[in-house]
Amino acid sequence: MPKQKTAKIRIERQGGHYSDINGILKGEWGGYEELYEKGPSGESQYEIYYNRYSRRITINEYGYFYNLFSCQKYDAVLMLNPNYFICEKNNRLGIINKDGKEILHVVYKDITSHKPFSDKIQLFVVTTETGKFLYNLLNNTKSEVYNNIFFNYDEAFYGCHNLNGVVYQVGDKYGLMDLDGQILLKPIYCYNDFERRLCYEFQGTRFPVSVKNGLLYGKIPINEYDLCFKIGHEIMAEFYITQIKSKYGILNWKGECVAKPVFDEIILYKEKYWAEVFRTAYSNARGEWIDTLFVICKKNRRYSLFNLQDGKCIISGCEKMQYEKGSWLYVKYEKHNKTGYVTFAGIIVSNEDYESITKTSYNYIVSKGGLFGALNGEGFEIAPCIYDTIKCNDHGELIANKGGKDIVLNPIPKSVSDSYDEDYDYERPTYGRYAGSYAQDEMGWSDDDIDTVLDGDPDAYWNID
Repeated sequence: MPKQKTAKIRIERQGGHYSDINGILKGEWGGYEELYEKGPSGESQYEIYYNRYSRRITINEYGYFYNLFSCQKYDAVLMLNPNYFICEKNNRLGIINKDGKEILHVVYKDITSHKPFSDKIQLFVVTTETGKFLYNLLNNTKSEVYNNIFFNYDEAFYGCHNLNGVVYQVGDKYGLMDLDGQILLKPIYCYNDFERRLCYEFQGTRFPVSVKNGLLYGKIPINEYDLCFKIGHEIMAEFYITQIKSKYGILNWKGECVAKPVFDEIILYKEKYWAEVFRTAYSNARGEWIDTLFVICKKNRRYSLFNLQDGKCIISGCEKMQYEKGSWLYVKYEKHNKTGYVTFAGIIVSNEDYESITKTSYNYIVSKGGLFGALNGEGFEIAPCIYDTIKCNDHGELIANKGGKDIVLNPIPKSVSDSYDEDYDYERPTYGRYAGSYAQDEMGWSDDDIDTVLDGDPDAYWNID
């Protein structure tokens, strides 16, 4: 600031705003306050409220913003940090340094910043006549001009606001670039305004897409696939769909490849309005750990079923396949024009093993050689095929008939029967009282089977024709 100055600004309230009645400082200001601290030469200093950025800025009595920049040259100056400033002239904006050098010429319609201002990251969205570009002041880099640009925050919906990239818009699609304006993801996505993040729309559901540490979801190389997006929100109950050209593949929750991109279609399990992940995980009565997460894939009009938890294909070459849900999620299929099931435990119940299969609310009634047996919901045998008929009553009990005598294969306690729920997980049979017998160890008969059918004598199994 020159040492000799006579003209001074005089800011007074004018209606609903403040202005300089001496006409040195242009514009209308939202607030005014004289500061107790004097300038370096003893001059008076004021804080005025810069409406455009909703920030207070400093000006001295001679009209110098921050004792550096004359209001004769700029209509307003906003400090970003002690080294850089946004400046305005005739409603156009630019960026200058503390020495007055123009970093961005004062020609732009608007400049908005990634907040808060800091010395480490200085990111700006700059509006031109044709669109917007990203400017990184720290690295002095610019992006191409796009229709629109948003700052993208990781997991913003859950309260965490870590900037992990910048969203750019081309037409009605969106992509992601890094903080220097280099393209990370092509513009093939949609944008969730509420969560402020990229999403990919697949089969009517939007799935969030993010980049962490240069990797998709922090796990998958960005350029390995044409497309990759995550299904699900919980660890070990999520997976990834990949795409190369028009073919789809699957990665498990760890990011490991379960199926390469060779499928024409990935069919997701859907609730009423959106696709969802349904994982079944528990320890069963046999002490086995059951963990299934089913995904149906289609190729050349044939269906395959994968369990993503162990990475194995359960069955393939099916003409039809669909998810079914009761208490648990299971799969119904047709292969060689015969109906079969994959239980929620991942066990195949097939017409290759049984002449007929009837699904009840929880169990399976099966037949061999004209006689009937039953499997539980997991697919384990609870009654061998030795009965003339088996029917399921209104309470979910399996009523078997042999030689005119009815036997309840899975009696339900009265307290449960009185308040019957079709999703009731029936008590599983016990195995142990007849351990070591052929009937139990080899044929899988439960203690109740041997008690009911063989009158407690496992050796009587050999008398069954």
